[in-house]
Amino acid sequence: MTSLSVIYSYSLMASSAFWGVLVIKFWATHEKLPGRHWLLIAGLLWPLLIFDEWIKYTEFTAMVWALGASDFIAPVLMVCCYRAITLLVLEKPTYHRLLWLPVIATALLQSTLIFIPVALRETWFEAAPSGSPVTWWPLYSVNLLVGFSVLFYSILMAERIQHYHRYLGEQVVDTGQYRIRRLSGVAGTCVGAGFASILLVTAATFGFFPVDFWQSLQHMLMALVILLLLAGLTTPRQTSPSPLDYERLEAGAAPEPEMLDALQRAEQLIIDEKLYKKLGLTLKQFCVHARTDPTLLAISLRVLRQKSFRMWVFSYRLEYAKKVLLRTDTSISKVSRRLGIPSDTVLSDALAKYAKQTSAVKNTV
Repeated sequence: MTSLSVIYSYSLMASSAFWGVLVIKFWATHEKLPGRHWLLIAGLLWPLLIFDEWIKYTEFTAMVWALGASDFIAPVLMVCCYRAITLLVLEKPTYHRLLWLPVIATALLQSTLIFIPVALRETWFEAAPSGSPVTWWPLYSVNLLVGFSVLFYSILMAERIQHYHRYLGEQVVDTGQYRIRRLSGVAGTCVGAGFASILLVTAATFGFFPVDFWQSLQHMLMALVILLLLAGLTTPRQTSPSPLDYERLEAGAAPEPEMLDALQRAEQLIIDEKLYKKLGLTLKQFCVHARTDPTLLAISLRVLRQKSFRMWVFSYRLEYAKKVLLRTDTSISKVSRRLGIPSDTVLSDALAKYAKQTSAVKNTV
């Protein structure tokens, strides 16, 4: 057995074992996962990604007719993962029907494999086809569309996570508690896998890359990156699904009396209830107390105070810290811990900056 065969065998077995671990992990944590229904579907379908490889590895010739029949599964799993990510970052997600278009297109194209005789498919046990695009066009076209589909959904995932982080300061105070760590990197890895898959299939189609195992390489690549994605999504994490209407927020348009009323009630509430002391405070939680629309309050803060929700609450925290430090003998480290500020230095710098800004505003007035 060659070294490549050994690597292939270990990869096939290791990925299958890792999938089994993820199934157990999902069972133990599923109640904490917002997109658990989509993740369940993805987890159950994942073994089909390497179904062809197990047929080849075991040389189960009786199943030769099934080779290539499950290539469309990769786009299906990517849609499931995208839906799970969306539920992590949006309170009321909306989806366009066109989201499923690549899946439908791949499934329809998959049906063209009936034009490849079973006798020709038996040759795949020895080596994947290379060149002869007229003969093998159903196989090449399906795998090429799979690569484009994975690339498309990966970009959507990466953009969704970046968009969430971009507006995080608009809806939470302690952003560090709600960041989605490492998952954006996994989405980026999926983008790279999509590109690699497209190049691999294109090279095989025109004989630029005559490697006997290109088909197995693509299957394993898709299986591994989606497995990493599922591993990230089955890890319970604290997020703040956004209640904001981003189009309204960016437009920044609201009747001035409504903005003034929302801001007045918010400023009264944060002082009366001392909500600036609440660690992990979110815009949604605050607006439940204030009985106001989160998007309206976010617009009001932007337009009338030129601040995000995070900076607005932090200004109250800094004012509180200044009064405590000036009027009591409480140490700065204790105050920083009470307000969830990372270190004494950060609080000192923030207070110095806040004092300059306050002084500048008073001088202007």
